[in-house]
Amino acid sequence: MRHFKKPPVYTITNKQSVTDSKPLIKACQANSYSAQLQVFHTYKDLLYTAAIRILKRPSLAQDVVQEAFIKGFQRIGDLSEDSNLAKFGFILDWPGLKPAEKQAKYSEFACHELNFFIHQKDPAFFKKVILPYLANKKDKTFMDHWLLGSDLSPYLEPYRFSRLNAVEKILMARKQKDGGSAMAR
Repeated sequence: MRHFKKPPVYTITNKQSVTDSKPLIKACQANSYSAQLQVFHTYKDLLYTAAIRILKRPSLAQDVVQEAFIKGFQRIGDLSEDSNLAKFGFILDWPGLKPAEKQAKYSEFACHELNFFIHQKDPAFFKKVILPYLANKKDKTFMDHWLLGSDLSPYLEPYRFSRLNAVEKILMARKQKDGGSAMAR
């Protein structure tokens, strides 16, 4: 009988940041099955709970969570020591920033993820600064349309729907009157 060495255990707590989890991230980047399994077991229930609350459909929630982990592990190699992730640490202090500081940070780091964060956490700033910009943007993405409150029905067309990522599918389901039941398999 073949004996396997016990896989290493990487510790993550809710208070740790990504930079505190470097050994686990490095192991995942090295395609360590045990590290990926640990990440999965650590976060699967949290992600599933969020997905089921939003989608209200267990099968769709399971699909979205599975897709999120698959894409996450495929993209984890994109993280590096000089990752942009640390540069976005200012969002932790967003509520305490002065309007001029918020404007400066937004000007430097504008992206869909930051737009979504501000939409959720600072509606006044979103309405004053981001909404006019998005409304005048020539080529709008799904996220732009979602943030603007536009009609999303064109994204239900099979080809366009297949191009949405897991987060966009969740957001799409949230906008549907039937809670996304038409999107379930």
